[in-house]
Amino acid sequence: MVIDSEGEPDIIGIPGSLEDAIGNCTIKKRSLGKYTDTLQLLEAYRNGNFFAAEVWLKSVKKLAIGLAALTNILSPEMIILGGGITEAGKDLFEPLEEYMGLYEWRTGGNKTEIVKAGYGDLAGAVGAACFARETG
Repeated sequence: MVIDSEGEPDIIGIPGSLEDAIGNCTIKKRSLGKYTDTLQLLEAYRNGNFFAAEVWLKSVKKLAIGLAALTNILSPEMIILGGGITEAGKDLFEPLEEYMGLYEWRTGGNKTEIVKAGYGDLAGAVGAACFARETG
């Protein structure tokens, strides 16, 4: 999903992708070389590091913008997030909820529930395996 059409192309050539905005693969670039992975960034964020908070919350904000764009178009009742990023727990879901409040069009006060996938960072692999089994 593109969230910045003027952004740098990601690994498959899409400019300003959501993956580049929050994925582990770009932590080093987004943190100006200070952190090499999401776990390091989160540890610094949890310890009150101002720069880590700035990098982390900017990423979560971009995720919220992408999810709000989807909810504003599709109006789902729930979004299930998977992948390693969800291991951040409340450090992801609490600011994500705040940002969604800014960007999601909540007609009648209704909001889209955002929950963690049951298989966490293995959600994509489990889904692919189930798909392969059903179509194979």
